[in-house]
Amino acid sequence: DADGGTISFYSSQANADAGTPALTGTDMYSSTGGETIYVRSDNNNDGTEGCYGTTSFTLTVYDNPTATATGGNLPCTDSGFQLMGSASGGTAPYDYSWTGPGGFTSDEQNPIVLVTGTYTLTVEDANGCTDTDTATVDPPENCAHIFPTQTDCEDYRCITQSTDPDPIDYTLSNVCITLNGDIIDNAVPGVFFYYADVTGKAGSTTVYIDQDSDLTKYFIAQNEQNVRVYSSECGTIEPTSVTIYDHSDGTDQGDVEITFSSTAGTSYIISVKYDVKTILGGMLVGSDPYASFEMQYGNGDPVGGSQGQISLNTGEFCDPDPIEDPDDCEFDNNLVESNDVLTTQSLVAESGFSVAPVPFKETLTVYYEFDYVSNVQIQFFDLSGHLLRTYADKNVTSGDATQIDIDFALKANQVYVMRVVTDRESFSKSVMSGN
Repeated sequence: DADGGTISFYSSQANADAGTPALTGTDMYSSTGGETIYVRSDNNNDGTEGCYGTTSFTLTVYDNPTATATGGNLPCTDSGFQLMGSASGGTAPYDYSWTGPGGFTSDEQNPIVLVTGTYTLTVEDANGCTDTDTATVDPPENCAHIFPTQTDCEDYRCITQSTDPDPIDYTLSNVCITLNGDIIDNAVPGVFFYYADVTGKAGSTTVYIDQDSDLTKYFIAQNEQNVRVYSSECGTIEPTSVTIYDHSDGTDQGDVEITFSSTAGTSYIISVKYDVKTILGGMLVGSDPYASFEMQYGNGDPVGGSQGQISLNTGEFCDPDPIEDPDDCEFDNNLVESNDVLTTQSLVAESGFSVAPVPFKETLTVYYEFDYVSNVQIQFFDLSGHLLRTYADKNVTSGDATQIDIDFALKANQVYVMRVVTDRESFSKSVMSGN
């Protein structure tokens, strides 16, 4: 500032005293040690040499801090993922602030988040200088889920890969048990499904599902046809071999061994349907009983994220059923062609029902495999999801069969989706029409 004078800037005191050369234009400074600028004020408004004065100031350019944000995959549990924030350079101490999906904000350096998406970290140092970085939180990888009733690979894939800010939770938490003295005389629901991802080995992969339980009798896989291998897009893959260890197998009871052809590094989905009634006649062990499942490779190495667990609940008001319906899942689960090309064997050997002949022409016979009496609806869909026809069958029991005359506009060599709906559950499979 000057009172009645003219201001000019110089790089040294000598230049300021001489009045030349003055600094002009725009200069860039990066000295963290400080750059001294000299100022001259001339009182020469009348055109003659007048009095002048000088002063100086120091211009300091501070280094910006560097922000680093680290993301990852949500865990398989609902404990959330901890974002990691750090800073370097600049001048400590640092302030951290995060923003993210759904209006998320946090001033913690390492906050815990529950939702997938991109999060932005802003770091501000002691000088007010800032830097930003982003981190992505992805859906869980290799997560095991235990589902009640009849759920399929698409339900599992949808739930584990959902990007919904409020992800669905359809995991079975309780098997409700009643006791007659110390003996288990009833258990609900009747079946449940264990699903988990596994990364394939070169040529062939063998996995072993190890069950641990506070029971003297373990849950047994229903049958070999209900031990499934899928591609990551839910295309059916026929296992090379399946071994189910039942109660007579001693320490291996309740375990399942599966071998299938595979490609190294490719993700596959394993599904096993367990019969809850196989624990009847057993006894509880421990005050907080549970059953857990973990998948291991044939060499004993655990498969990451494959742990699943359910409680064995003897409470009077035990409710085994989750509130949410897997049909509510909003993930775009379009299938690739591999899910449409199924072998004759895989079409016949499915849970709940089987069909013949495969391929079929104008008539299809449906064989039922339920352990209860139920009215049944049989629905046919095309691959676009359009309902083509519904058939009704009443008072069906296990071992029953019904013959259906296909009366919609049948196309040769076309894959259709057939859905059987009972009073308790539903089953689906793909069937192909013949020439």
